[in-house]
Amino acid sequence: MKILVLISFIFLTACYGGSDVDDLEVFVADTTAKPRGRIKPLPEFQPYSTFVYGASALRSPFESPVAFEEMASRYAT
Repeated sequence: MKILVLISFIFLTACYGGSDVDDLEVFVADTTAKPRGRIKPLPEFQPYSTFVYGASALRSPFESPVAFEEMASRYAT
C-alpha cells in the first residue's frame, strides 16, 4: 500500500512540471475582478386546473376498435 502511495505521489509530482500557468492565473484574476451579473427571478406560473376524465363507460383509446360484426353478435337479441 505504501508503495502505491509513493508511486502515485511521484507520478503527480512529475506531472506538475513547473509554473507555466501564469496566463491561467491572470485569466482567473481578471474574471473574478469583473462585476457579476444578476440572475432574473423565476416567473410566477399559474396553477393548472384539474380535469376529471368522465368517459369510463366508453371504449379505451388504447384498445383496437371492435369489428362491427362482433358488436352485432354481442348485442343481438
